[in-house]
Amino acid sequence: MLKAYSEFITVNKNGHLEVEDCDCVELARRYGTPLYVISESQLRYNYQGFYGAFAKRYPRILVACGVKANNNIAVRKVLAQEGSGADCFGLGEMYIALVAGTPPERVFLNGSNKSDEELEAAIRAGVTINVDNPEELEMVNCMAARADRTARVLLRIKLSLLPLEEQYVTDYRYRPPQISIGKWAREHKFGMDLKTSAMAARRALDMKHVRLAGLHYHLKSQTTCTDLYQAMTAEVMDFVGCLKQELKWEPEELDLGGGFGFGRLEGFGPGGQDKYMPPIDEFAEVIVRTVRQKLTEYSLSCEPRLIFEPGRWPVNNAGLLLSTVGVVKEWLGAKKWVHVDASTNHIMRVQTANYYYHIVVVNKADQEMTEVVDVVGPLCSAADILGANRKLPKLERGDIIAVLDTGGYAESVSCTYNTQPRPATVLVCGDRSDIIAGRETILDIIDRQTIPPRLFALDAA
Repeated sequence: MLKAYSEFITVNKNGHLEVEDCDCVELARRYGTPLYVISESQLRYNYQGFYGAFAKRYPRILVACGVKANNNIAVRKVLAQEGSGADCFGLGEMYIALVAGTPPERVFLNGSNKSDEELEAAIRAGVTINVDNPEELEMVNCMAARADRTARVLLRIKLSLLPLEEQYVTDYRYRPPQISIGKWAREHKFGMDLKTSAMAARRALDMKHVRLAGLHYHLKSQTTCTDLYQAMTAEVMDFVGCLKQELKWEPEELDLGGGFGFGRLEGFGPGGQDKYMPPIDEFAEVIVRTVRQKLTEYSLSCEPRLIFEPGRWPVNNAGLLLSTVGVVKEWLGAKKWVHVDASTNHIMRVQTANYYYHIVVVNKADQEMTEVVDVVGPLCSAADILGANRKLPKLERGDIIAVLDTGGYAESVSCTYNTQPRPATVLVCGDRSDIIAGRETILDIIDRQTIPPRLFALDAA
């Protein structure tokens, strides 16, 4: 039986890794490396699985996939065709979502410090604004009045999550690399505490150019425990009950954010600890059951539409990064470094969040693992390690490796440190492959830079 790393990324009869019906050895030869590869069928499969898990339990569902996880316009087109909305930060992501064909009524603008330009564009386009603070609410009302429009808004709330005070998650962005979920919920920069949110709701209901459609909350990203979602959903719904009592108002929409974790048996994420993840059905069951219980408890008159903003979950295992082996070095028989042409520029979270990505040798995917090596990139940084102490087949110049699960937060956060151009990206569907992002050049990187004429005058002097 051939090995599979996802529904559409497998090892073929030649012992090569393939994406759908495209051999990754051939993709590397045809397009060069480093190279991001995205499986269109895996994207569609993932989206349908996520949507279906909720829709079969609760009919009023909208999935608005986070653009930040993968902002490639072709990827967004595929998701829009499946019915996805878009969770956006800033003008760029909003533009990509709309150009890719996402209907404005399915687009949501987030952010804790939105500019006038962003808010005005969202109002003109008919995009829903997730209002972060009372000042922003007033700005939106004034801007909508000037444009003779009515702005559709949700209020982004901040929960206390006191029941999760003793629940800790590992997060390498904090020192020490653990943080209480309750503490994180109260101290991050987004949203309004519930007292302020209630005042903002009262104010919004009196505004002539704002339509208050509902509430928004986002639990911490890469959340692996369904109990956390139960506590979050319960506190959101308790607040809904308070608003009904105080304001005689019920939300028509509840945006419960994203953050759904991703894992694989070989390891993924901070420290490689996420080797198992509950199926999305388990998350859906907990959330929907809690919503329905609270609807009954507070005698709410109608079921609000539930909105979810998954980022990593639909795109992560749809992508991989191909790279070619160059120099292989050994130190006194005790340490071996395999140099490749990809780097942590292309999978940034290895450095910023201690992420583990599973590595497969593309042209030796069925061979025995015989040596332990560090897979390293070409950057002028000792921390440019794509994978440390990895057990792999014997590697030599010209071999191709694949870094799995780079469909989320890889291409969209890649950079050009050391003036290294960013890779091309191809979209695979069956036996077809198409370039969806061209390979960057050095001229592309420096095109926005200029030398002031006075510096040339100094040369002449």
